[in-house]
Amino acid sequence: MTQVDFKVEFDANVSIKVKGLPDSSPTCNYDMGVPGLWKCLIDAAEVQDFLQLTVQQGFKNGGPCEPILMGVDASIWMYQVDRAITYTNARAGPNPQLRALFYRLAALLELPIRVVFVFDGPARPIIKRNTRVNTNGHWLTAQFQALIRDFGYHSHTAPAEADAELGRLASEQIIDIVETTDSDVFVFGAPAVVYTPRKKTDGNNVTIYTAENLFITPSVGLTRGGTLVIALFSGGDHHKFLIVWVKEVIQEFADDPHGLLGRKHKAIAATIEATPAFPYVDVIFAYVHPITSWTSNYTVPDYASWGLARPNLTSIARSCQLQFGWGAAIIAAKFSKLLYSGIAIQSLLKPYNLHALLEAHIEFGLSTDDDFPRSSVLRVLKRKTAALGWLE
Repeated sequence: MTQVDFKVEFDANVSIKVKGLPDSSPTCNYDMGVPGLWKCLIDAAEVQDFLQLTVQQGFKNGGPCEPILMGVDASIWMYQVDRAITYTNARAGPNPQLRALFYRLAALLELPIRVVFVFDGPARPIIKRNTRVNTNGHWLTAQFQALIRDFGYHSHTAPAEADAELGRLASEQIIDIVETTDSDVFVFGAPAVVYTPRKKTDGNNVTIYTAENLFITPSVGLTRGGTLVIALFSGGDHHKFLIVWVKEVIQEFADDPHGLLGRKHKAIAATIEATPAFPYVDVIFAYVHPITSWTSNYTVPDYASWGLARPNLTSIARSCQLQFGWGAAIIAAKFSKLLYSGIAIQSLLKPYNLHALLEAHIEFGLSTDDDFPRSSVLRVLKRKTAALGWLE
């Protein structure tokens, strides 16, 4: 770390937030990552309708549609449904966790976005924040990945931690936004993050955090370096520390000799002095140089193939029959209610060469689409919107 980094990190707002870090977010029981960081960032959050957000981002300046690419931390989804089913004991029917994932995947179809789910890989650290990590992967992984394929979404297994991979994908501008409840992604450099919504409490709204808002919001004022400082204060494994630098840090907080903090912070100085392992060199290295697909001996993913969803209705129906025990009538009803309007939206987002399509239709009598004609798409949407009262 450089002297410039120190000046950025020793911002008055950062130090205030470090003091007395809360244990969790005020709104959710599924927080992961740096303890208390979500609550530190709450003043910089924006709540927006998810559909409105994706439309605005995908149709900027009235130009052609370029759907945003959202990276989703797959482990968060699996953890949430597993915990929800366990705690509510809602075990009606087979595979309730996978069924919950089915409903969430279906809901995504109605958003004009591209989606890639990123899974944890085998090189995850065995110990993280003094807690042993299960490196074998979640028991739902294989089934979830199969369902993702059925829906035509994309999945990618990171070499190590999914949050580090998502941070790198975002910083490389390969993905536009990250959906997660793991605040580590801020330290890993993600510039735009959507807090994974819960339909029951959030409805159609999502909470979004951007690097710009984190910096310009007076009560937050955090850079990526500032989030790293908070991560260090949250704890880590014990290693030999840099004695001289730690003494300077303690003095900086205790006396504010350079006027960088705006006031003295004796309590924070005392906390550092009472923490013999600070500054957790291994934690710093893990955040600054995490194992990702860009690390030596690993391969960068084929992100050019992460296009729009292409649901395979036959495969989805087969999975519903085998995994959930649904018969033909139930499958037909579920598809009509949950899938068809989303498939219509995805079909409308596909790029078309209108001149070539019309020429082929006139000269050779070919359909203007390969698998889901746009006339059918418009009929589906018209019925859907009319039923909801959106059309006069």
